[in-house]
Amino acid sequence: MLTVTFTINGIDTSSRSASADMEGFFPQMVVLFLNYLAGLILHFFVNGHYKTANPVHELMATFVYLLILLALIMPITMHLLPKYPEWKDAKWIGLTVVLVKFIVDAGFSRAGKTTAQISNPG
Repeated sequence: MLTVTFTINGIDTSSRSASADMEGFFPQMVVLFLNYLAGLILHFFVNGHYKTANPVHELMATFVYLLILLALIMPITMHLLPKYPEWKDAKWIGLTVVLVKFIVDAGFSRAGKTTAQISNPG
């Protein structure tokens, strides 16, 4: 994820064709795919979560997570940071994305612990 984030402003699209631009993304796409594949295998299959998982709950939890993440990242990176030219650099955008994702992950982790305590008192 970070390799894609930090190369957004490093791509020169003025001198190359569209197919040449996509060649630069191939290693990042492979790393991103392998990252998500490893997460799926480790967090869903290896720990046995697939035995008790509800497909609807799994999909809705993912969609809610992405909705919250995008609702926070998009206004910051598309509207707030461009208003300040000194913050428009790729490193600040990447840092913002990582920071917001960390905060959202911490919130979901805390919410998951609270939900587990409510459903299993004692």
